Amino acid sequence: MKKVMTVALLMLMLIAEHAFARVIFYDDAENAPNTSSDWSNVGDGGANSLSVSGERVRAGSRSYKFSLAPYGTPGTQNRVELVLRGFTASPQVRNFLTGQEYWMGWSIYIPHDFVFPNESKNEWATMSQFHGATESCDQPMGPCLSFFTNSAVGGLRTVVRATDDRCSNGHLSRAKAYTAQFKKGAWNDVVLNFRYNYTNSGSPFFKMWLNGQLVANDTGANCYNDAMGPYFKMGIYGNSSSRITVYYDEIRVGDETSSYNEVAPKGSAAAAPAESSSPAPPTLKVISTN
Repeated sequence: MKKVMTVALLMLMLIAEHAFARVIFYDDAENAPNTSSDWSNVGDGGANSLSVSGERVRAGSRSYKFSLAPYGTPGTQNRVELVLRGFTASPQVRNFLTGQEYWMGWSIYIPHDFVFPNESKNEWATMSQFHGATESCDQPMGPCLSFFTNSAVGGLRTVVRATDDRCSNGHLSRAKAYTAQFKKGAWNDVVLNFRYNYTNSGSPFFKMWLNGQLVANDTGANCYNDAMGPYFKMGIYGNSSSRITVYYDEIRVGDETSSYNEVAPKGSAAAAPAESSSPAPPTLKVISTN
């Protein structure tokens, strides 16, 4: 009997080890960002700030608070962001590998008094992005995947961009955008499932759930033709006459064996979407298509 119990215990340990191995990166935002292995810090200083705060909490007792000063504030950059490095993750996440499937999740708190940047004044804000690893021969390129807002959008616009040019002059071979509504005065849960590739032959795709609803289901080229894959940044990058403050918590990355439930922020009121072998395409609002 003792031998049977020992074997059963070992089997349970192996199963648990496999399950947890599916999440290859996790940050609970309980302590200052680990800039030696997990993140690099961009734009913190001047009138901008990045802090660990107990003001808004998705899980645990703290979250990351990002606060971007109004554009043009002296001595202050127009961004305050954390760049994902995750040096201990495998497969790597400091530059997401093209051809490799990933899952990713986080939660972002939008304050109830959030003011959309004024589009008529050319104001905008990007709240997280995947940026191409620009090479020396490239012209400056924007992010290949961004989460963008202003008063014209009135919500969150997810923009997918791609080019198959190795030394890009700014030409895009593809661009597509989707919109979804986020909640003010509440945590908004984001879950992604994607595979990057700059050509359709690499079977690229991108899916996004916002608060449990599928809001993007994209199948097409979704990154740039660079030697290294895109890297992820969270926080705020923008141009606004009003201060912008948001909070992030429960950041996870999973490999191809992971799932919605494993990377979704924990304790969510939003249920996991129903699994289906052939789900119906979601109804999406296309903003632009090339």
